Amino acid sequence: MKKTLMIKVLLLLAGISVFAYNLAAGTQDFDLVNRTGKVINYVYVSEVSKSEWEEDVLGQDTLANNAKVKITFGDNATECYWDVRAVDASGGKYTFYKQNLCTLSEIVVTARDLDR
Repeated sequence: MKKTLMIKVLLLLAGISVFAYNLAAGTQDFDLVNRTGKVINYVYVSEVSKSEWEEDVLGQDTLANNAKVKITFGDNATECYWDVRAVDASGGKYTFYKQNLCTLSEIVVTARDLDR
């Protein structure tokens, strides 16, 4: 009886550990939707703890108005909170600080989000 209970507890703990790891690893993927009325030329995504922006995730591409792009993370990404910045063709910046990408699936960038 004790052995069966111990095995059940160990299996439960193992299941919780795998579930918690899966929540943090790779679940930061999100759609970025452009509703600014302008073309977005650059998108930067950096961990909240970083003081500088990472590389532009669009690379050579741009994001047209009313279009969306899927931003994906590798399986080794474990942080949930990220800063996201989009820069339009005129140099306007739209910054979203401390976004919980483990719970968000979409960020919509609008003209109202323009940094002032």
